[in-house]
Amino acid sequence: MKPIVAVATFLGGVGPTGVETHFNQILGDVAERGGDARLVTPYTGPRLHRALFRPLKNARSERGSLLYARCQAVILKQQLAKIFAEAGEQSLTVYAQSPAAAEVALAARAGRPGRVTMVVHYNISECDEIINKGLARPGGPWCRHLERVERETLPKLDALVFGCDFMRRTVSARVPAIAAVPQQVIFNFAPPPPAENQGKTPVRDLLAIGTLEPRKNQGFLLQVLAAARDDGHRYTLTLVGDGPDRKKLEQLTRELNLGDQVTFAGFQRHASALIPGHRMLVHAAKQENCPLIIPEALSYGRPVAAAPVGGIPEMIRDGVESIHWDLAQPGEAARRLAALLEDRPRYAAAAAAARARYDDAFAGMRERWLNFLAPPSASSPAPRP
Repeated sequence: MKPIVAVATFLGGVGPTGVETHFNQILGDVAERGGDARLVTPYTGPRLHRALFRPLKNARSERGSLLYARCQAVILKQQLAKIFAEAGEQSLTVYAQSPAAAEVALAARAGRPGRVTMVVHYNISECDEIINKGLARPGGPWCRHLERVERETLPKLDALVFGCDFMRRTVSARVPAIAAVPQQVIFNFAPPPPAENQGKTPVRDLLAIGTLEPRKNQGFLLQVLAAARDDGHRYTLTLVGDGPDRKKLEQLTRELNLGDQVTFAGFQRHASALIPGHRMLVHAAKQENCPLIIPEALSYGRPVAAAPVGGIPEMIRDGVESIHWDLAQPGEAARRLAALLEDRPRYAAAAAAARARYDDAFAGMRERWLNFLAPPSASSPAPRP
């Protein structure tokens, strides 16, 4: 019988996030290997329930947002319970994309066979993320809820996956009880680029991909661009993504007189396809886990500039295939950027090192993910006691 891998998430599955890119790649690879790959989300639940809960979606209070999340959990639990019941003794792995989805999956399992696993996608903590977005306050009801779910759910899982060792250490310090849970650290992976997209000559300089929000810190990239121009180096920058910071970034672009150098490309469904048209990927996030866009850039042989935060130093090496820049010093970052881009032999060496880094550190991750989620000839395990 085919092994079943069910991704449990509160995301829609077609949006702009790296999380969705990740699990859609996983589902595609499971199906390609002959498994039964399923996306389970409240957005594919009963239409009546979705209509009843829709007024809560745009709640302006923390408690309203929390109530909406709980309503979504009801829909997700119904769908997962049905999958557990139908699977019987068939190998089943539920791959949750958040602690809340994992909590629902454990409740839906209700003692039946099957494995409930989770990947840690968030940066530092889910509380930090919603606070940084201005959606909640420290110690408020939403943060308390997220902290409880993480603390109580993670130790009950059958396995945990971290995208980097930094996040394994961070979560372990906050929830020591996960020491008893089987764990793996597996880098995010990116498939090799299509042959027709390899070897293309770049037509622009810098590419940044990500939601336009405070954590992603794209304003730093504009400051770097202005500092480089003042030093006599005029580079183009493509900002891919949308979000709450767009108007502020457009205003900063005008203030720095960068209008003819910066392109706001908006949300792009297949943003990685833009990589070969640029000389380099640039990244300015203040917090990060294991951003998928980095191995995607490396797969095309493109060097990366990024701050050494979170799991990034585990992914790319300063002075080899990347520049690790200081987010407090845009002028120095501009000088380091120009030193690479204006030196053809050095740039060529960094580009070759980028592809080699992809081959050495990321190309094998696909098999590790598949063997973890859908091991060949595995039967459905009993739940952990």
